[in-house]
Amino acid sequence: MPYNSVITEADLSAAINRPEYSNEIYQAAIAQSAVMSMAQRAPNMGTGVRKISVMDTLPLAYFVGSTQGVPNKKQTTEMSWKGKDLTAEEIAVIVPIPEATLADSSIDLAAQILPRIGEAMGRTLDAAVLAGTNLPAT
Repeated sequence: MPYNSVITEADLSAAINRPEYSNEIYQAAIAQSAVMSMAQRAPNMGTGVRKISVMDTLPLAYFVGSTQGVPNKKQTTEMSWKGKDLTAEEIAVIVPIPEATLADSSIDLAAQILPRIGEAMGRTLDAAVLAGTNLPAT
C-alpha cells in the first residue's frame, strides 16, 4: 500500500485486535508519559464521556504552635469536590513500512516499532496535558 493511501479502520482491524501488540504499546506509553505514570488511573469507560468528581479545594495543614494561626490549637480546613466531564479521546499513529524492509526477515520490526509508538503516544498526551499542545476539540 503506498504511503499516501487512505487507510480505513477496516484495514487496521487485524492490527488493532492483537492484544500482544496493544499491551506493549500501552505499557510503553505509560513508561514514557509523566502524566500517565503519576496520575491516578481513571475507571474504564463504557462511553466516550463520563462524569467524575474531582477535588476542587485542597486541605491546608498548620503547625500547632504556629504564629500564623491560633497558638497551641488545632485548626480546621476545608475540602470541596466539583463534577467534571472526562472525555475519552483517541491518540493514534500509522507507521508505513516499505515492502523491502518487511521482506528483510533479519529485522524484528515489532520489537523496534511498538515501543516507539507507545513513547510517541506518551509524549503526545504529555504535550496536550502539560503544555496545551495539539489539544482535541473537547
